Amino acid sequence: IDEKLSNLIENSKQNLFGSRLSGGKTSNQWNKIFSDEFNSPENLYKQIAESVNAKLISFRWNQQSFYASNWLSRSQNHYWLSIIRNPYDRIYSNIKTHGWDFNKALKATSVVNDYVLYNLEKFSNFILVYYDELILDPEKVSRSLCHKLGIKFLTSAPNKLLGANYQLYRTQGYKTKNPIRTNGDMCTSYYKSSSGQGKRNLSSDQIKTIESFIENLQLFKKYNNI
Repeated sequence: IDEKLSNLIENSKQNLFGSRLSGGKTSNQWNKIFSDEFNSPENLYKQIAESVNAKLISFRWNQQSFYASNWLSRSQNHYWLSIIRNPYDRIYSNIKTHGWDFNKALKATSVVNDYVLYNLEKFSNFILVYYDELILDPEKVSRSLCHKLGIKFLTSAPNKLLGANYQLYRTQGYKTKNPIRTNGDMCTSYYKSSSGQGKRNLSSDQIKTIESFIENLQLFKKYNNI
């Protein structure tokens, strides 16, 4: 078995064997899925999909966005979804949550603009979603996504969604210290409280700097008119 694939399997097991990301399966059940020898990640994904009768497997891997071109080049059945956010909100969030200085957060906006435009031009299976559009009309955006992915759109009440531990999903954050999403509030909708936080909390000089900066960024300049 390829060393990289072997590492992928072992790293996956470390995450899946706990209750938090188990997908409702026991360690023995996951061991059975991983028991065969696979010669490619695609075969491994197929085996996992068949075990849960899934039409689509997705990963949350936003920290590794530089890998998108490698992933998309592997197969037309691979997709990469990038969600971009109001730059004022994102810059404020980087400062507040990650402790970045203003200039670093501003520069990151330009990097995202260039990265997304490059992938949109090069790959038909690279999908862009604006976060603000998603939270304002999640059904419309989700229907569009399903159409692009070639899968059926299924409606589901938010309070019936299952989390990674296969229990009813509950929102997590400042309201719960438990890493497993079981003690938070019942999920009812996308939270919108962070939308517009940038312009509410950044200084007037910072807002003017962002306004001028994004005028030259194709993906973000529209936010000056919102």
